[in-house]
Amino acid sequence: MSIKAHQFKSELTISPYAPSWDYIIAEKHLNIDVEELGNLILDHESPDFLITKVITCRSYFFNVLKWDYPVCKKLHKEIIDFHDAYVEGTRKPRLDNLKIRCWANVMRQGQQIDKHHHGNAAHAYLSGNFTIKCENTSTNYYHPYNNNEVYPIENKSGNMTLFPSWIPHDTSIHNSNSERIIIAFDIYMEGSPPTSIEHEGQLIDLRL
Repeated sequence: MSIKAHQFKSELTISPYAPSWDYIIAEKHLNIDVEELGNLILDHESPDFLITKVITCRSYFFNVLKWDYPVCKKLHKEIIDFHDAYVEGTRKPRLDNLKIRCWANVMRQGQQIDKHHHGNAAHAYLSGNFTIKCENTSTNYYHPYNNNEVYPIENKSGNMTLFPSWIPHDTSIHNSNSERIIIAFDIYMEGSPPTSIEHEGQLIDLRL
């Protein structure tokens, strides 16, 4: 399926101290059984996996790519394919020995995710979101130097976005009576230092 690329590139700088940027947020619709995947996530909701420090919705730190269900294995393959297309399209080197972790965000009425990023250190790589269930919400991406400039992308069931991990983003408020379910994930380079919310055994190889 086709990939939609949202490109953000600065004008040619005049001053030697002027900021510059060039990055892409990519969007792709996947042929995934989102109803089955959403039910699996809701069945696994447990305080044992709950993260409460960073975001205001319920976030469950379990790597669904480790689950032994065909829909999870298909999702893993789709992430690999999307990653490879993103790297080729942005003309960056293809790296070996990449790792991936993911978690589920389950949002109820009145909840939202505060502005955050997934890493801005020297090893920062790529992150993504996969929308399973939603109604009238968006993920808002912020300009790297002007935090008042925002670029909203509508959340659509079955859509995945991929972007550099350092890009700040948040969500609009979820106003529906039903759950909003999204899987978020980070891809890491080999040798990346451990993150503050990394759980033992949740980081796995990107390549199957």
